[in-house]
Parts: sequence; structure tokens; C-alpha cells
Amino acid sequence: MKDPSEKAKDAVHNLLENRGITKGEALEKANYSDSIIKNPHQVFNNPVVQEYVLKLMKEMGLHPKKAIGKLKRRMNSRRLDHMTFPPFREKRKEEENTGEHRGEQLTDDDIRLMLTEVNCVVRRIVHGDMARHVYFWTENDKAQLIALEQVWKLLGMYAPTRVEGRHSVKVSFFSDLRRRTKDDGLPILVQEPGKDG
Repeated sequence: MKDPSEKAKDAVHNLLENRGITKGEALEKANYSDSIIKNPHQVFNNPVVQEYVLKLMKEMGLHPKKAIGKLKRRMNSRRLDHMTFPPFREKRKEEENTGEHRGEQLTDDDIRLMLTEVNCVVRRIVHGDMARHVYFWTENDKAQLIALEQVWKLLGMYAPTRVEGRHSVKVSFFSDLRRRTKDDGLPILVQEPGKDG
């Protein structure tokens, strides 16, 4: 295997060691020219550089098969969740005016069926004086979404989260825009409600 240039190695190390920087910033730290910094794919998509990255990953104990296995486990992950339901009362007092009639209460079997319909597995139902606590396994949506986003990024199907290049763009929200406009001494135009400008 042919080794990449020292500049390319520096760029790879910059990218791996400085979390959150862009490929363009890693190239800039490695003293690449502006034209290469604006087109980081010319360095990072080079098969020699990609082979070097895989070699570094193996040296660090990060084998691609292990990473894919972890992604696969994360995509199928589940979590233990909890819900409370009113207690089931077999006998009701005549004086109790709750508006509920016999047959309107959820039995334990009703709860199991309801949760099974949305792919949850009930583990335990604990009966208390004030409530029934239901513990069940459900999809771990957050972990699965993160894993899915990582797969999309690996396959190149996901839009980049940061723009490569030397010029930074500041993102503002409307709530912040009014304050910044006022701080800069610029006039704030106010449109009267109901009038089209």
C-alpha cells in the first residue's frame, strides 16, 4: 500500500483529533492551498487516504465490522418504559359518583392488548392503591433515529450538516434578529396588522 503525503496524513489527524471541525478546516490546518480547502473531496476521497484512515481505525481498535455491528444493534434497540393507569375496582360503592359505569374500566388484559397493538411487550403490571403501574418494552426511537442518520451519512444519502469552506455563515433566529438589528442601530420596520405591505 502506498502511503499518503505528509500533508494528507496531517489533514486526517486534524480531522480525527479535533472533533467538530470540517474537512476544509482540517485541510487548512495542514497548510493546503485555498483551491483544495474548497474541494476537500480531492483529498479525503482519494483511495490512498481512505486506506490510511482504515489503517488508523484498526490501530485504534475501531474495526469497521464492529462499528456496523453496533449500528445494527442500535437500530433494533428497545427501552423499558412505564405508564400509569387508574386502579381496577371490582366493587364500586353506590355513593361514588365518578361518571364511570361497569365495563368502562380497563382490565389488565385490555392494557396488554392495547400496548401489544403498538408493538410493545408488557413485562409487569403492579397494582397500587391509587394506580396501576405498567412496565413494558418499546422501540428506542431516539437511538434508532441516531443510528439511521449515521447509516445515511455513511451511504452519502444525507445532506452535510456544515458547509465546507473558509467563509462562515451565522444563522439567526427571528427572535434574535430584532435584538441584533436594534443593537446595530438600524431602524425596525413595523407593519400594522391586517395591512398587506
